[in-house]
Amino acid sequence: MERLNDYGGLAYAHFVEPMAPVDHVPYAVKEIAKHFRPRYRGTLVTNGRFNRDSGNGVLAEGLADAVAFGKAFIANPDLVERVRRGASWETWDENTFYTPGPKGYTDYPRLDG
Repeated sequence: MERLNDYGGLAYAHFVEPMAPVDHVPYAVKEIAKHFRPRYRGTLVTNGRFNRDSGNGVLAEGLADAVAFGKAFIANPDLVERVRRGASWETWDENTFYTPGPKGYTDYPRLDG
C-alpha cells in the first residue's frame, strides 16, 4: 500500500469493506479504511454497506475522503437528497439485478414523487 504513494498521479484508491465477518480468515483485515488510511496519503474512497450515519462517521474520523454507495444508489436515485434531509432509504431488490428492462433500475420511488 505504501508503494502507491510513489505514484503521484493516482486519482484515488478505492477499497471495499468486508461484506461478511472475516474473523476466521487468516490475515484478513477487518476494517479496511482504518487499516490503510495511515499507509496511504492520497485520496481514499471506501464502500461496503455504509448508511448515512456510518458513512459520515468514517469521514469524520478521517479514515476516508469519500464514501461510495453502489446498491443504495440503484434503489435511491435521489440518495444525495435523502442523505441531506436525513430521510429513509429504499431497499434494493437483488432479484432484479442484471435483468433486462427498467424493473429494479428506474422504478424506485423518489422522495418528491
